[in-house]
Amino acid sequence: MQTIRRLIFTSIAATLALALAAEQSALAGHSCAAGGYYPSDITNEFDWNIQGYDGGHLGETVGGAPEILRFLVATAPVKPLAITVQEVCWSNVPGVVDQYEYLQTYFATIGYNTHRFFSLKTRSANSCKKQGLAVFAIGVPQYPLQEYLFVTPPAPGDVWNRGLVCIHPSAFVISYSVCTTHLTSYDPPTASLQLNEAEHQAGGEAYGSPTIFAGDFNLDSTLASLDDFYVNGVVDPLGNRSYFFEADASRNNACTTDPGNPWNKIDFIFYDTDGFDRVRDADVIAFSNQPDYSDHLLLHGFGG
Repeated sequence: MQTIRRLIFTSIAATLALALAAEQSALAGHSCAAGGYYPSDITNEFDWNIQGYDGGHLGETVGGAPEILRFLVATAPVKPLAITVQEVCWSNVPGVVDQYEYLQTYFATIGYNTHRFFSLKTRSANSCKKQGLAVFAIGVPQYPLQEYLFVTPPAPGDVWNRGLVCIHPSAFVISYSVCTTHLTSYDPPTASLQLNEAEHQAGGEAYGSPTIFAGDFNLDSTLASLDDFYVNGVVDPLGNRSYFFEADASRNNACTTDPGNPWNKIDFIFYDTDGFDRVRDADVIAFSNQPDYSDHLLLHGFGG
């Protein structure tokens, strides 16, 4: 099994460059293009909804999207400070190697010693007893993590619970927070209410330490419910203040879903307005999801 896994990993290394080039070429003709790449930035973060247990996508196996994610972290010019993942599987069954265990075991060997899984759905399959959010960060754990289920209920027909998880590591002589969420799908009014809860919960973390807030919002970047994220800390006429700015030079600068999706950008990475320098407002790059690892693209965001 280990030999097979090494062969898979090696084949990914051999083919990923071509896949990335093809994907970026395809995105160039799309209504939103991928942004620039700043490998020298110390503060950077990966976010990916790997669609971890959905038939037809290789994300449901350890050797699919998690293997790609591991490769990208291992070969990054500068290791991301944090990694947030949605729809990741955790079996919690002895002897069954699942996606969360696989990622956590590897990431721990390269310094990601603060991590958490937050279950949002239970399943019957041994390989995916629970499915939800995972977050990994460089550094040692500090004060207790936060798990928050939204007061706003899921939309009718939504089989997921919806919530937010935050962890609080310390590294490079600083303490910081990393939060991730996965909002309800195909119901923008419900997702917008959940986003308001998530922003205030994550924003509360930002008052105490620099905070990264990322995830699958299931909201198109052009919707009014995201306006608050683009005022860059300015207080609006109603007295509302944005806690965060986006790791992206433009509101609609990167595609995060399959080209057939009517919404181009529904995944985001934000940095809090007080904890990070916005002079170098960096871009987000969308990595390839071929061959069919997920219905989302992986984001690599940068902050100053």
